[in-house]
Amino acid sequence: MAERNLDFDKIIDRKNTRSLKYDFTQQRHMPEDVLPLWVADMNFETSSYVQDALAERVQHGIFGYSEVQTPYFEILAHWMQTHHD
Repeated sequence: MAERNLDFDKIIDRKNTRSLKYDFTQQRHMPEDVLPLWVADMNFETSSYVQDALAERVQHGIFGYSEVQTPYFEILAHWMQTHHD
């Protein structure tokens, strides 16, 4: 399946979405046109791969603590070896 959210030119209006980056500037008495460079936040849609994985994961409806599976650690170790030797 191909990625569906690669339009980085699409303007996403984050106002009134409980965005710390935009909505809380008024509560902090900041000007509306302040550049919110103090918080790391995305102004583009999350990858459709991430959205699909999250949607699949929540279908069972049980939200407890889960054991991390071995492949996670193997993937992490491989990434660290590749990038940091």
